[in-house]
Amino acid sequence: MKLSLINGSLKEGHDNFDNQLEQLKSTLSQSTEITNLDYYNLKQMDIKQCVGCFNCWTKTPGKCVIKDDAEDILISVINSDLVIFASPLVMGMTTGLMKRLNDRLIPLIHPYFSIVKGEIHHRKRYDHYPKIAVIYEKTPEDTQEDVALCQEIYERLAINFKTTLRFFSSIQAVEGGLFL
Repeated sequence: MKLSLINGSLKEGHDNFDNQLEQLKSTLSQSTEITNLDYYNLKQMDIKQCVGCFNCWTKTPGKCVIKDDAEDILISVINSDLVIFASPLVMGMTTGLMKRLNDRLIPLIHPYFSIVKGEIHHRKRYDHYPKIAVIYEKTPEDTQEDVALCQEIYERLAINFKTTLRFFSSIQAVEGGLFL
């Protein structure tokens, strides 16, 4: 299994999350089920905002015209079997760094639409899309309603990217055992 693990923690205040994720990464890299593990720490990368130019659909189909580190991540994502978005929650949602990357995934789908379960969604660009998963860490301020809304957003992302949300779990829940 090829896995992409994306850390969306911020530069300050998330040392505990980073340490737990490093332990998880180490465990995953030793797993016989994982043939390739790509790890991306967004706070150490140059990921620019999507500008909504749609050139990834019209001028350079499937490829963003913005030249930054997101290009490598998109290649890894589309070639993975599982992508884990790992992020502390900030105000009930994954961090702005993670949201910025999620927005930049748009070249991986077609601009054309189809109806899926009575809803309009983008069509597939590729034959294979990875399953996605989310590992989060909530703060005392985050309510169960916040967590449920964040999960729903990633379930909707999975629908748009023609895949499934394999799991949505706190980092504490995945620490104890391998969840693959």
